[in-house]
Amino acid sequence: MEYNPRYPQPFTLEQAIALDPEVASDEIGRLQNSIAHLQRTQNELRDYTEDSDVRQAIEENKVTMRDERIFMLKLALTHHGIYQGGSPSNAAASSSWENTSELNSTFAKRNDIEGDSGIYL
Repeated sequence: MEYNPRYPQPFTLEQAIALDPEVASDEIGRLQNSIAHLQRTQNELRDYTEDSDVRQAIEENKVTMRDERIFMLKLALTHHGIYQGGSPSNAAASSSWENTSELNSTFAKRNDIEGDSGIYL
C-alpha cells in the first residue's frame, strides 16, 4: 500500500501501519475531536477578519483541518483488515468510515476546494 501525502505529516503511512490498531483508532478519535474544536474556533474568528493576523490564522487553519492524518490512519487500519468493505470488523474501529476508494475520493475533493496555495506545516 502506498500513499504520498499532499502536505508534510509527522509520520509516514508505513509508520501508521506499524502502530497497534487500537492506538491508531484512538488517534483518529483524538484528531477528529481536535478538528471539531478548530472548526468552532474558525467560526468565532470570522467575526474578526479585519485583523490581518486573524485572516492569516484562518488560512493556516484551513490546511490543519484537512484530515490527511486521519485518512492515513484509516488506510493503516484497512491494511490490518480492521476496516474492510464499509463495515468495521473491530469495535475500536466503529466510526462511520467509508471504504478506501471512497476515502481517497473524498479526501481528494476536499483538498481541491482549497487549492494548492496552502501553507506547509
